[in-house]
Amino acid sequence: MLSSAIKEALAILPSDEKITMFVQIFLNICETNYFYAIHSEVYGKLVDLYEARRVGDLEYFYREWPFLVIVLSMLSVSAGFDYIGSKLPIPQEEYSVNPGYNYYFASMPFVGFLLDSKAIEGAQALLMLGVFLTTNKNEQFGLADGGYSFMALALEIAISNKLYTKDTFSRLPDYEAEAMKRLWWSCYTLERRHGFNLGKPELFRIEDITVGLPEYSFELRNNSGSSNHLNQRVVIQLTMVFIKLTKLEYTKTTSANRVEIDTKMIRALADDVEECRASFPEYALIENLDPSADLYRGNVHLHLNYYLAKIYIGKPFLLYKVENQSKIQENSYETAIVDHLSSICIDAAFCSIELLSVLEKNSKLGQFSFTDLNFCNISLFVILVYLNIDKSDNTLLFLSKGLGILRTLSRGSATAKSSLNKLQKFIDLVSVVDTKTTDSSQAPYALVDLEAGGMGFPELPSDIDGFLQLENFGFMD
Repeated sequence: MLSSAIKEALAILPSDEKITMFVQIFLNICETNYFYAIHSEVYGKLVDLYEARRVGDLEYFYREWPFLVIVLSMLSVSAGFDYIGSKLPIPQEEYSVNPGYNYYFASMPFVGFLLDSKAIEGAQALLMLGVFLTTNKNEQFGLADGGYSFMALALEIAISNKLYTKDTFSRLPDYEAEAMKRLWWSCYTLERRHGFNLGKPELFRIEDITVGLPEYSFELRNNSGSSNHLNQRVVIQLTMVFIKLTKLEYTKTTSANRVEIDTKMIRALADDVEECRASFPEYALIENLDPSADLYRGNVHLHLNYYLAKIYIGKPFLLYKVENQSKIQENSYETAIVDHLSSICIDAAFCSIELLSVLEKNSKLGQFSFTDLNFCNISLFVILVYLNIDKSDNTLLFLSKGLGILRTLSRGSATAKSSLNKLQKFIDLVSVVDTKTTDSSQAPYALVDLEAGGMGFPELPSDIDGFLQLENFGFMD
């Protein structure tokens, strides 16, 4: 019943001051490069919610229960980021339960009502609950795919409200139209980014989207005057590259174990990624990153997404190189391509670990961040693959750094703890690497130096049409 769900939710809500603090943390820190709600409207509605709770006005909550669920969803995510909001060091103690679980559980009875209403608030709340659950898989609810199911439901509600077409917004004030456009892109990109990792088919064709990219809106700034619309644009562009990667098909040859690869298509994708990086706003460039800025985590995540795209482009070639070292012909175009794309992949993994280390150093690493965990996991996977052909101190150093980051994340995220348990056998391997000594005696690795191995796509010889036939080649597996 709706009435009992409301009463149970009100019973676990913290004080007005704490709600405001958690909402500010969500909107200023957790939102990063996405959009969930109009900030000014959220703060305005909180005033009404506080007054209704003070006087016991249940009629208000019967009318505004969708906003109550949005607040619960924000609190479920942001409760684990209070140390960042308070500018405190990353907690050293291990959490026995996520600080946001009570708010998550209180929101669950409303899910059916959200789905029945198909209102915009449903997309907002379900998207945030998906973000929460991705880092904190809850087997009790049978969501083996983490929070993807909620993200998919949020996108379906956005589709049913036709947020993908600009005609839907023609009668709205400009800032509301911009908000709906940003919400659409957040639903779409989050669903796709998690969906293709799980092998889920697309729910909506990119060709049918007619809304434009996010634009500046004075009314949609956060309470410190910042706007992340440029960051959102880059994330959307990078998501398009990921979508192209998932649709990339390799032609089977007459041999069941061989595929034909068009290297010109691979190069075009690599160029697309570099174009995305060239479109980064100036304030988000590596040399301009400011740990005290609201958008700091979002800006670092832009670079991590860029490196993630490079990892996905190069990963199948790194796997191929490891599996077929003895079969690759020396001084051939095949060797040059495989070596180059493998270098792109491993360099991007090293750069990702370095950026996550910077986040940790500045106490901005999210112990309950599914985004930080995803970047860490994929980078560690690449490094572990690379260990098969390179066990140098440098590789072991980055493995050690990556495991250290995962250990920090595991003190919060249950999913990170599961990942760390699976990698315990590698702890002894890197125990010989004294990262503290290395970090104190050497300057931090410059990202431009780490990327050097991936520079300069091999030129296509005149006697080759650009197609390679590779045996036992897999893509994004």
